[in-house]
Amino acid sequence: MEAVLVDTLKQLLMNLADWMDPLIPNISMAFVATILVIYGNDINLVVKKSMSHLHFMIRFAAYIFICAFGYGALTVVSMQVLTNVLNSVPKYTVPFVVGGLFILVGFTAVRKKQV
Repeated sequence: MEAVLVDTLKQLLMNLADWMDPLIPNISMAFVATILVIYGNDINLVVKKSMSHLHFMIRFAAYIFICAFGYGALTVVSMQVLTNVLNSVPKYTVPFVVGGLFILVGFTAVRKKQV
């Protein structure tokens, strides 16, 4: 009886993992985007403080560069790294890993008063 239950649960996890498999890049992008939303203001404040003594046009250009290229590059690279990590874990654990990551992000958002 126990073996049947374990096999059924494992088969359900494999079906869920198979369904999630082509969505791993999208899941990674959603995770990275959420992290950037949570920490983006902190990053901007650090940049703002470190550049406050510079001329307005330099600060303006730096802000555009950071937003357009910095966040973009960070998103692309982080997404690819997370996609590779999620593709390297055992397949039946992917639903738990993804769920755990988003629960962790949720706790982080609450702690930073984003929710």
